[in-house]
Parts: sequence; C-alpha cells; structure tokens
Amino acid sequence: MSRPYHGRRRRRPRNRRRYRGSGLPGRPLSYQAFGPFRWFYDLLIPGVRGRNRRGFFNGVSSALAVYFGLLGAAFGWGMAGPLGVLFGWCVGFTVAAGLFGRSGHYRP
Repeated sequence: MSRPYHGRRRRRPRNRRRYRGSGLPGRPLSYQAFGPFRWFYDLLIPGVRGRNRRGFFNGVSSALAVYFGLLGAAFGWGMAGPLGVLFGWCVGFTVAAGLFGRSGHYRP
C-alpha cells in the first residue's frame, strides 16, 4: 500500500545522528580505534591483527585493572592497615574494571 501523499515531507523529521560541528566530536571507543596511536600500535605489535589484537588489548586492560587494584591495596594498607588492603583492592579493581568496560576498552 502506498503512502497517501507521494513526494511530500513527513510530519516528523527523522532523527539525524551526525556530527554538526557543535561541541566536541565523538571520541574513539577502544584502544584499537582509528586515531593518532594506530600507527604506534602497528609498530609495537606488527604481526598481530583482528581477534588476536583484541585479545592483546583485553589483556592490557585486565592488567591495568589488577594494577589499580594493587595500588588501591597499597593506599588501603597505609590508611587502615590489613582491613584497608582488602577494601582498597576491591575499590581499586572494581572502579578500574568498570571504567574500562564502560568506555569500551575491554571488549569480550
């Protein structure tokens, strides 16, 4: 069945999702996105492509989350002793893992 008025505009215009020049442009969503460091990654790990590259950067994100957990544990030890180690580890790791997951740096 055709529309009643052929060639006329719709009542509600479509939602256009494109960069119009106001505000900041969209930021890359992962380590691998096209950007200024793409050439550096190609030099750093030249033979790794596709799924293996994603696995490499997932490992980097996981290692950074563990590092932030250890950093939180060290701060917790300095502030609250042995109980602060557990609390600092949980807070540091959870915040870093959540940040990497939300921002798209860890992609399963």
